[in-house]
Amino acid sequence: MKLDIPTSLDELEAFIRAATPEQRAKLAAIADDKLKLPWAPQPGPQTVAFYTEADETLFGGAAGGGKTDLVIGLATTAH
Repeated sequence: MKLDIPTSLDELEAFIRAATPEQRAKLAAIADDKLKLPWAPQPGPQTVAFYTEADETLFGGAAGGGKTDLVIGLATTAH
């Protein structure tokens, strides 16, 4: 079975509307666990850095990229 993963909010909304009640319940249970977290990484490089298993992570760039937020988020949720 091929699963088309939604890539936009409109696609996600259509995906949820088309789901069966059982699928919606399962999705709600998964989301509920994530929503209880005090912090979650932003989509993109911050998420990649958050879930990496590397011993060292180089994460640079301009101000406002979420580097400090990532460090604080890791400290409060994963370490």
